[in-house]
Amino acid sequence: MARVRRVSAGGILWRPAESGIEVAVVRHPDSRRWSLPKGRPLPGESLRAAAIREVAEESGLHFKCGRPLGSVVVTDPDGALNVAAYWWMAFRRGRFRPNAEADQLRWVSPAKGALLLSSRRDQAALNLVAADGVLDRPA
Repeated sequence: MARVRRVSAGGILWRPAESGIEVAVVRHPDSRRWSLPKGRPLPGESLRAAAIREVAEESGLHFKCGRPLGSVVVTDPDGALNVAAYWWMAFRRGRFRPNAEADQLRWVSPAKGALLLSSRRDQAALNLVAADGVLDRPA
């Protein structure tokens, strides 16, 4: 039986755009890699609560957490599993300011986001966006 190496939770932070939606991707200052805002839950914290906290910490934006999008499981070469759960999060207001968690935020189409992202988990999450069939306006 495979063991779970890492569990994380995050959000597809989105806003309306002329061509459907744009999603937020953030760059982490230590690695300079692009990702969807997400992180590990604190002890006793639900995945949904962790997703809300992590998106707020990394983006600094106000948003409404919506329905779950789904989970992505990636198997490492040694067989260990990395699991990430994602929720739809609708942008409400605010302006990004660089912080210790993220030094840049970009609003991009889901297709462009998939090209920027470093993590296979995040790339797979954006594939869930397309499969969800709500590229115009998620609930």
